[in-house]
Amino acid sequence: MKRIATVLAAIALLAAPAMAAAQTIDPQADLAPQAQTLVEAENAEHLKGLKRVFIPSFQVHFVTESKASAQINGIQVITGAPSNVTIKLTGVEDARMQALADGLYARTVQQLTDAGIEVVPLEQLKAHPAFAELAASGQPAPKEEDASAGKGKFFSTQGLPLHYLDEVGFIQKIVLFGKKPEDAFLPLGSKMGAAFSAGGVQMQEERLAKDLQAAALKVRITVLGGQLHVSNDFWTGKNISAVAAASFPPLVNRMAFVLPDGRKARLSLKEGVHSGQLGELVNVTSTASQAGDVARNVLSVALMLGGQRGIGYGRSQDFEWRADAPDFESVIASFQPGITRMFTLRLQELVK
Repeated sequence: MKRIATVLAAIALLAAPAMAAAQTIDPQADLAPQAQTLVEAENAEHLKGLKRVFIPSFQVHFVTESKASAQINGIQVITGAPSNVTIKLTGVEDARMQALADGLYARTVQQLTDAGIEVVPLEQLKAHPAFAELAASGQPAPKEEDASAGKGKFFSTQGLPLHYLDEVGFIQKIVLFGKKPEDAFLPLGSKMGAAFSAGGVQMQEERLAKDLQAAALKVRITVLGGQLHVSNDFWTGKNISAVAAASFPPLVNRMAFVLPDGRKARLSLKEGVHSGQLGELVNVTSTASQAGDVARNVLSVALMLGGQRGIGYGRSQDFEWRADAPDFESVIASFQPGITRMFTLRLQELVK
């Protein structure tokens, strides 16, 4: 039996798929073609004629501990034990993350202005009585959350309140086939709280929108500390691949709009994109041998492994993504505005 397990493990390592071709963009290039394929526009008709916005919410979510799991379901002899992979970002402190959030806000405002969309000045927004009510109901920032897709911190900027918004609940999607979309970066408690407060928050935003003659624009940026990808293979069942990179997942990188009459629209990433390799991925699994401690920057974690629990079983693997703080800051500051630029390019088309 032990020999069979060894053979199956070898097959798993050989058959494990490489990292799926990740979407990459050059922030300095013409992003119009990528904007057409990578940005999803929901309720796009509501954005026609939009000329003026105010920003009551600008969230930057740094996921410092990414998690993925897969149930092994390949060859029938596999026991079916779950396997988990965790990547933890180290080396980047809160002060740098806050500075990045501040800078991304300024760049977003500038890009909107360059696209012909007027942004209500912060001073005018904060002077409105409804803003004080909106701010009073916000969460303290930064705030750490531990969700199914990973643990991370939500940052705000410019004194704007932090309100959670379940992306799936904001605009309902009808899914006939396949898995329903999920905001996997909010835990259940925060989703329930977001649903409970959504009505009051939107009423205040609509009041502001009517008085300011502008649409509420709520921005969310989610950055993963390392990218994980679960893939299916005929022989090995599911496998998890990992890459040391700053990754921007779909749906939770978005611009959400609330019009003065309560109608909603959203621009979001349709597919995830990443910045390319940054830093190194180090295996810190407690049972790892010293020889295996230094992992490759790009690796495939085979989930079918021989061992004491029978012919084959899954196991947990822990990695640290060790990113040099200045390099991390530089990559985010130069790469993420390219994503916002794609949003503003689509917005320019839709408002005409």
